[in-house]
Amino acid sequence: ENQIGNHGNPSASRMEAEAAELDRFLGAARSAIEHGDSEFALKICKNAAAFVADPRIPVTTGRAYQAAGRPIEALCCYRASLTMGTGVNGHPPTKEVVEQASSLLADTAGELTVGGGWAMKGRKEQPVTAGAIEQLMKAERVEMAMEMYRASVEFRDKKDAEFHIQVGKALKDTKGYREEALHAFLRAAGCSGGEALGFYEVGDMHYEAREYEEAIRWYDKALASDAGHALSLSGKANCRKDQGRLDEAVELYLEARAAAPRDPTFTFNLAQAYEYVQRYDLAVECIEKLMDALQPGEMTTVNHFAIPLLHLKLLFVAGPAYHARMQPVLDRIKGFPEVARQAVQKLLTHWAYYFFLSHLLVDRVECRGGGGEA
Repeated sequence: ENQIGNHGNPSASRMEAEAAELDRFLGAARSAIEHGDSEFALKICKNAAAFVADPRIPVTTGRAYQAAGRPIEALCCYRASLTMGTGVNGHPPTKEVVEQASSLLADTAGELTVGGGWAMKGRKEQPVTAGAIEQLMKAERVEMAMEMYRASVEFRDKKDAEFHIQVGKALKDTKGYREEALHAFLRAAGCSGGEALGFYEVGDMHYEAREYEEAIRWYDKALASDAGHALSLSGKANCRKDQGRLDEAVELYLEARAAAPRDPTFTFNLAQAYEYVQRYDLAVECIEKLMDALQPGEMTTVNHFAIPLLHLKLLFVAGPAYHARMQPVLDRIKGFPEVARQAVQKLLTHWAYYFFLSHLLVDRVECRGGGGEA
């Protein structure tokens, strides 16, 4: 539950605190590797990497991948470590860290019979994974990643839709590779069972480019293969919302929620659409219906934790008749785990409402001597 990088100290002391905390995290990861729990070690490393940048993190991550029998991912991690110019303390990597990463990289490359260009000579013995390709892209070795992708069995066989989806998403986030991302998504659509998701991802790329009618054309292709594909229904709704056709957007969001009633994403989108047409009563109702149905163990994504933030905002803008229901929602948000609080703070507008309202209610309670309703 503890996170790195959450200190209110001045810069120098914060660096010292983060460095000490990182040492503790990496020590725990190394201990997990030694005790055969590589998956736990990977979780620790992922948690650390989300908050600080330090070349020791990819080195330890690589060791965890090797212990898990995933040497290509390990190779990419060691290479990524050598591309990092500074560590958590702001200084260049130590000679020891550089030598360790270089040695591990060379040993792993030798085991895989990978040459200087990482050409896969031992292809049959060592399959390529989408994760390995993504790691290469993150290390800014995109052309090398593309060579690995084109050489993969999955590229030729068109059997693994998820493989192409993962590669496509990594390409989509890489500047200058939009066409390659589109081709990867279309390859996914050509795989058995991948039609709806592949076409949806193509539509989403057109949506992000504000090519709304073209996006809808691809969403419709996805829906032709799976009439209940909630993501594509929601994608069409997003297009109509951005075009100002709010009534159509509401109807499409309703269809998306009906297709996946326990997914918070679609309830969130529907509630916002109701807000846009000033149907606050329906917005509050659909959120409270979902929150009543969810069990604590189902709160597993950022979107689950975003729902109470939107709920609070809607109760406020809906008017005085709803204000008495705000305090329990505030209390619920205050009880979020720290990792969830940090994640939802990135939803700037909704977090700003929470910050404002939490302070407003405190002030009002103090003014009334601790009594009265919001």
